[in-house]
Amino acid sequence: MPTDVVDGVRAMTDSSADATPTRRMGSRLRLVAGILLVIVSAAYLWRSLSGGIVQLRGFAYAIGIGEALLLLAGTTGTLLLSVAYHVLEVGRLQVHGQQPARVAMAYALGQIARYVPGKVVGVMFQVRLLTGRVRGSTIVMALLVQMLFDYAWTFAFAGILLASYFLNSGWPLLTLPLLMLALWHAHARLWCERLVLAVPFLRRFVDEPPSESYGRRAGLAITLVLMAEWLPMLLGMALGFGHELSFADGIVVGIAYLLAAVISLLVVVVPSGLVVREAAFVWIGVACGFPAPLLLFIGVVTRLALTAGELATALFCSLWSAATRSRSTAIGSTPP
Repeated sequence: MPTDVVDGVRAMTDSSADATPTRRMGSRLRLVAGILLVIVSAAYLWRSLSGGIVQLRGFAYAIGIGEALLLLAGTTGTLLLSVAYHVLEVGRLQVHGQQPARVAMAYALGQIARYVPGKVVGVMFQVRLLTGRVRGSTIVMALLVQMLFDYAWTFAFAGILLASYFLNSGWPLLTLPLLMLALWHAHARLWCERLVLAVPFLRRFVDEPPSESYGRRAGLAITLVLMAEWLPMLLGMALGFGHELSFADGIVVGIAYLLAAVISLLVVVVPSGLVVREAAFVWIGVACGFPAPLLLFIGVVTRLALTAGELATALFCSLWSAATRSRSTAIGSTPP
């Protein structure tokens, strides 16, 4: 029941007027924790830039129009692959009745909605857009599965590449095929779906348990989409910051940013990991041997590119949904 799911998701927030005192206290504590994290992250960035702040003030680093467009193309490509993963997962969970274009549009707009109000509000917004078309529990399940697979794949993929970089050896890369096979098997056997159902708090958002039949459906396609998800962004960063970095160094910096992005998303008390992501990125990048001022410049520009990519993705998905709806209307009005 979509309404029940929306109410359940809303219960995870404490901003409603009728929230209990305990929930209001929890909300205040999360707000304080978020502010403290932002302050600590900002202090770390300031300390890291000691002696290098003049470089930033003097615009020592720059990115041209062509490079900016390459970076934007890379971030948009990664975001579109994320949309494709979500559409495929929803299609596996609810075979009948779901409309891919509409699901893609709702997901893209929901990703934008979570920027300021928060992740839960983005989920509620997405569920509302799909009311009557896709079960709310299907959306929640798909988002949880995507989050678990996405985080696991990012940490494993980035960890293997960084290990190869630090060891100056290609041997760690030999584990990638094994990891890919494991991902394929996990999608086919519904590992993440079963994990969600094993958690009582999450199980209440699911109308019905998954079946083996849809586990094998589109299993290979969804696995390939997941494995390719970060490649456009890595390529975009390597080419977009070509004035400051070699191609290989651009890939390494891109991998550091992926890790920082996932870490910041795990910090749910800070919307979009603001400042926290940049601090984590500078910390990881400095450990890889890159200067802090350059890393901060890259982090800020990449965040702007991701924001622009979110808008471009939402526009594309909205146009796709509108075109699909217009075509369906035209076909339906055509006389037999």
